[in-house]
Amino acid sequence: MELSLLPCPFCGKPAEASHTMRATIEETMEAEPYINCSQPKCAGRHVCASVSEWQYRTDRIAELELFTRAAGTSLANANDRIAELEQQLAAAQERERWIPISDGLPENIRPVLVRARDKRGECFVLRAAYAHKRELEIDSDDYADGFADHDEDNDIDYCPDGWYEWNYTDEVHYYLGHLEITHWRELPAPPAEKE
Repeated sequence: MELSLLPCPFCGKPAEASHTMRATIEETMEAEPYINCSQPKCAGRHVCASVSEWQYRTDRIAELELFTRAAGTSLANANDRIAELEQQLAAAQERERWIPISDGLPENIRPVLVRARDKRGECFVLRAAYAHKRELEIDSDDYADGFADHDEDNDIDYCPDGWYEWNYTDEVHYYLGHLEITHWRELPAPPAEKE
């Protein structure tokens, strides 16, 4: 009569009998088998209990079961934390990603970093913002004739749509029409100030 093994105390899956390799196959098969879980990733896979320990849940198995359940709780907490950190990493990588202009423009008049190329083919990074049509008002007296887009209905002059250098002042923004803007990305967060 074949012994029906109890399921694994850790995961509830079927158990299996294994033999420790001896000098000969005959000796191996005559030796008492050890019992463990059939699932490769289960803690019960590494128990290696005798048949009586496995079947009657001796103190050794009970200790291992308690330890594994406690470790499983810690592992579940660790897995939750890992998932949370992976989400934060993905969000940070998205913020750091250089976006080709062909994939879209940033929100209107929002400062970003841009990768620009001049007529000589030299590339550099600068802070800029994209102004969509009739979004950035200007005083046309400060610009050459023909630069402003004049709204006759409201008598307002606007900068033409395009990229503008966008540094620390709100008064002056240089039109970057002479540069080819190839990519943009979000500004990095400023360093934390010490209190």
